[in-house]
Amino acid sequence: MKRRYILIWVLLFLSVNLKAQTVELSDDPLLFGQEMSAVLTDRGMPQLGMDFEQVWKGEISLPQKKKLVNAFSQLKQKGFKLDPHFQQLVKVIITAAGHSEIGGQAFDNFVTTLEGSAQYQKNTEVLAFLAATESILEKRSLYSTNYNSLLVEGGTIDFEYAGAGSGETIEEPLPTEEPDKAQEASSEEENDWFSDWDSEEDEWDTDWEEESEPSADEARALILSAEEPQMPLTGAVIKIGMANLTFVTRNDSVSLKATSGGLMPASLIFVGKGGRFDWGNVGLNPNEVYCDLSGYNFDVTKPFISASNAQMTYKGKIANPVKGEFEYRGSGGKSRDASYPRFISYLDDVDIKG
Repeated sequence: MKRRYILIWVLLFLSVNLKAQTVELSDDPLLFGQEMSAVLTDRGMPQLGMDFEQVWKGEISLPQKKKLVNAFSQLKQKGFKLDPHFQQLVKVIITAAGHSEIGGQAFDNFVTTLEGSAQYQKNTEVLAFLAATESILEKRSLYSTNYNSLLVEGGTIDFEYAGAGSGETIEEPLPTEEPDKAQEASSEEENDWFSDWDSEEDEWDTDWEEESEPSADEARALILSAEEPQMPLTGAVIKIGMANLTFVTRNDSVSLKATSGGLMPASLIFVGKGGRFDWGNVGLNPNEVYCDLSGYNFDVTKPFISASNAQMTYKGKIANPVKGEFEYRGSGGKSRDASYPRFISYLDDVDIKG
């Protein structure tokens, strides 16, 4: 008999718990805000419920409300729960609606992006978008850990849903090495332009077949005009306009200035265009020695960026800007690595004064 009572209490507890996680809300956009507020209040979050209802009534237009109701409905069908998923979503909506840097059009783009993400992206990708949005709006950060961070200074913030894409995310295995060593090994594999920078020995392959080669002028024209295909933006995108991206490590802080681009939270890849990197971190005058980037992309979890078709200016040393490969790698060790940033010219006939 005792076991029967225990079983009944367990079933009652499970029933109450499941009921607490089930959110039944109207699909009427005029009633949704009030009902969500009531649910949050009933679950012990009255202030959050009050803030959401106020934003829903005063800050969100009817077309935006319809999109948000659809987003909540899509996420509920995908298994999202009140705690913690809808709580986080409500907080992000409140933050975006009242943010000083998110104007009417940017907030409308946020709502459209959220709806697209909820409808077409995987659960993990939706959560990644919410986390990245919360980070950029509250901390002005695209990525942040105890080892390195990527901060956004100035510029504008916007949103875009750039299509469903492949629906695949970049999965990385858990590191088995120490953080600094794993990060360094991963960065070295990303770009091989500078792989022999510090090598004292050169090995040449002399077993080749003769082919007709373009003239020097033709080769120069091909090199200087070549444009590397840029990675397309897919899924939910957080757009940054004319901002400084500051790479922060434990012993260094450098910025890519006045650049624009978009972060894909699903893969944590930033695809950018333009911007200027200087050598101020190693004591050179930023107004005299700098590199202007064209298109680039990089993993924001690593303090590493490389770019093709970069154009370097070194006043007093080279007469005209030179095109080549640019690379920066933040130091994760105890001391600053003064060998970065690096630049290597596509041509070997650059006249260097002095």
